[in-house]
Amino acid sequence: MIFYFSATGNSKYVASRISKITGDEIIAIDHCMKDQTLTFNAKENENIGIVVPVFTSALPTIVDDFLTKLKLTRDGKGYNFAVVTYGMNAGAADYYLKKSMENKSLPIDSLFSVKYPDSFAPLFDVSNKKKVQKKVEAAEPKIDFVIDKITNKVSGNFIKGKMPHVLAALIHKVGYTNDRITTKFTVSDSCNGCGICAEKCPTDAIKIKDNTPIWIKSHCVLCMGCLHRCPQNAIQYGNTKKHGQYLNPNITV
Repeated sequence: MIFYFSATGNSKYVASRISKITGDEIIAIDHCMKDQTLTFNAKENENIGIVVPVFTSALPTIVDDFLTKLKLTRDGKGYNFAVVTYGMNAGAADYYLKKSMENKSLPIDSLFSVKYPDSFAPLFDVSNKKKVQKKVEAAEPKIDFVIDKITNKVSGNFIKGKMPHVLAALIHKVGYTNDRITTKFTVSDSCNGCGICAEKCPTDAIKIKDNTPIWIKSHCVLCMGCLHRCPQNAIQYGNTKKHGQYLNPNITV
């Protein structure tokens, strides 16, 4: 089984590529949280995988909450792995993933990273489609590397772009907490009330009122899925429209 969280498709695509080779079922973390499906048992020799993005040098709140509440057991021995997708750096995601799984007495055997275009719209520009496509294509051999290590059950920490967890924790606490305030999102007149943003929001922070999305929670995951999925490019976070939209072209999210 492979647990994944994905807003723009990168982590879902990586999980899907691994699954095609290993035969492991992929399970969406946001669906588990909404349905409160939090108890799982892995059979002997079954893989347990976690594929998630890095948000502000650490884990998204929804991933952290899921791993805290997850009741995961295994019959006998097996191979446990984690893959993080990232844009600027992988922060200390490996530290937090290892800590979470060790608390369940299921230590991670191997950790990997795959670099993709950074979709945090306030800071990063994904409007140049040729540059974005090159970065997407550059991820393929990295995924091949991950799959090779997993199929051969190789142990080790292969994550690139790490930083000390103390520094990552400070960056995450200061930046992520403040940035998750939902009043920073705005909606332009081009919105047609399609409702995709509300339907796909991983924490149900959005609802449609009078054919317009409104944020009903003070904080969200800050996955930027609503901004990048909007077919009218009507949702912005500050002055982000010039930075474009990004969804992994290889998969539907």
